[in-house]
Amino acid sequence: MNRLTYSFLLLIFMAFIPLKAQKIVRIKQAVGQYTLPAKSDISEKTAYNKAVTEAKLNALRKAGVTENIASSEVVSTNQKGSDFKQDLNSILTVELDGAILNDSVIQENKSIDEFGNTKYSVTISADVIIYEKKADPAFLFDVEGVKEYYENNDPVRFTFKPYSNGYLKIFNFTENEISLLYPYFEKANSPVNDKTDFQFTADQAYTFPLNNAIDAYYMETKLPREFNYLVFVYIKENIPFRGKMSFKNVLSWIYSISPDKRRVQFLNFVIVNKQAE
Repeated sequence: MNRLTYSFLLLIFMAFIPLKAQKIVRIKQAVGQYTLPAKSDISEKTAYNKAVTEAKLNALRKAGVTENIASSEVVSTNQKGSDFKQDLNSILTVELDGAILNDSVIQENKSIDEFGNTKYSVTISADVIIYEKKADPAFLFDVEGVKEYYENNDPVRFTFKPYSNGYLKIFNFTENEISLLYPYFEKANSPVNDKTDFQFTADQAYTFPLNNAIDAYYMETKLPREFNYLVFVYIKENIPFRGKMSFKNVLSWIYSISPDKRRVQFLNFVIVNKQAE
């Protein structure tokens, strides 16, 4: 089985966000800046994204989120110059107090000073969610068996062990594609569909794929090397993701869930295609 891909109906964003008893603050303008040195290994895209990240941090501060603001190191690789890796490394996470639900760039400026440094300035508008509850320290899970490297079409298997009852979503991020690995559901492939309402039991280890009709996940790439990032989202309530499959929408869906009702873990691996090298 090749990489799983899915298509979803595009729904209005706010229609599927569980925002009960949570405060939404609209920030009309927040500015972020970043200076790219004349001699730097950082790409222009990454420098621009750093300015956007700074604008998001400032939007959070304007909304009153003043504590526990951090730029999370989501993944760890030795791949230098990867814009995608840099983008993931700068994912904005404010697990305890608030997060950016939705944002848009309303103004941007790029200039070069007398020393050859490139200055980026970005102004955004943003919707900030203020969390009323903090993360549940007992709502945890373990994942074992994900290797650092796989060759093209190698079988991928792993175990998932939660310490509380809950529901699981597993997304697979690559530089060119995002898919929902679990639960898989597509009408045309009913024999291999997963149960979308399956509740995991505390202290029980589960081997993936769960469906007995699938012996393993088989990942493939046409590139010499492809970085993959498995995003495990474990939640106390069965909150479906129904939006258009995109990096931004998945993160918005995650952040829309109160921290006391979710636990997120990122695992990365590389697929090596020796025939393309």
